[in-house]
Amino acid sequence: VRTQQKWMEVLADVGADRIRSRTSGASGRVEIRESETSLGVLIKVSGIIDGNQLELPGATFQIRDQQALRKYVQQLRDDGASVALAEKKAFGLTSEQLVALNESLALPLDLDTKNRPASEVVAFARSQLDYDLTLNAAARRAIDRGEPFPDELRGLSVGTSLAAAVRPLGLVLVPLRRPGQAIVLRLVDEGDADEYWPVGWPATTVPNRTVPGLFEKYTLEIRDIALKQVLAAIEAKSGVPMLFDHKSLKQAGIDPAATKVTFVSNRASYGYGLRKVLSQTEPRMTYQIRVDDAGRPFLWLSTASPAK
Repeated sequence: VRTQQKWMEVLADVGADRIRSRTSGASGRVEIRESETSLGVLIKVSGIIDGNQLELPGATFQIRDQQALRKYVQQLRDDGASVALAEKKAFGLTSEQLVALNESLALPLDLDTKNRPASEVVAFARSQLDYDLTLNAAARRAIDRGEPFPDELRGLSVGTSLAAAVRPLGLVLVPLRRPGQAIVLRLVDEGDADEYWPVGWPATTVPNRTVPGLFEKYTLEIRDIALKQVLAAIEAKSGVPMLFDHKSLKQAGIDPAATKVTFVSNRASYGYGLRKVLSQTEPRMTYQIRVDDAGRPFLWLSTASPAK
């Protein structure tokens, strides 16, 4: 009885109300119910006290865990049971929240971005989002001072495009949600983020189905031609968009316009030829087949050792 009384005091201290206890003779059940009332949503939580341990839906507490228990109660108040107790995935979001976010970020970017100021790319992408996009002072300065974005992003998803456009500036896109609040998107310095929205996702289908244009074989005759020119030709003929990891190329001192490459073959795929010419840079480059948030494939060209 004394232990039950102590738990009643602890629960009252952490913000629970309308607390009731039953004796051990009653059948115990751990459950949670939500119902609409004239005053709002009523959340009824049933748990089991076993000495110094309290079992509640989704969590078990010791009597000394008052801070964690207070957080549990507050999350229920802020978000309701369906969100507060749901398994959290990337960025601390539920599966449903991630799906909704991805659907918004999967919309195609309807803007020509090649050599357009990064500030204009960010502003346009911001106008297409269903979520608020916030920038702190440092991110805003980096965008305003940044060089024009050199690649074409039109048609790729807004999420992938935005992540690509700010990467050369040292910025990343981070979804954030605080309890009881809507999801917001933030542009922050990469060093301030533990996880962030990527520039595309690894392709899950076999390569020759994802980007069939890379696997058709031709006679390739490339002799002492600028890598940038070769890449533009392969992009046009294969029909697969290319994005450059400009941050890693800059750190490695690679300039595709100033690097001459050679590759000659009577019968080789564009994909094979691409790997061969990329390997002639110092340090060597490589490519990955990725897909944007809507599943559209593209090639991500970077150094073999990605930039930090």
